[in-house]
Amino acid sequence: MAKVNPYHTKKSTEVYHVCKGCTVGNNIESENHTGGKGRKRLCSICEQLVRERKC
Repeated sequence: MAKVNPYHTKKSTEVYHVCKGCTVGNNIESENHTGGKGRKRLCSICEQLVRERKC
């Protein structure tokens, strides 16, 4: 799995994503997908994937 540029949803969530293999990030619909961190914290799934060096 690869690391990607940070992205988040335009809807009201509190996290951003950086892993291509993140199941939560992959569920963001294209019309709600936006680049950047958006002053949010890293998604717990992405955090785990980074820690396990799977991202």
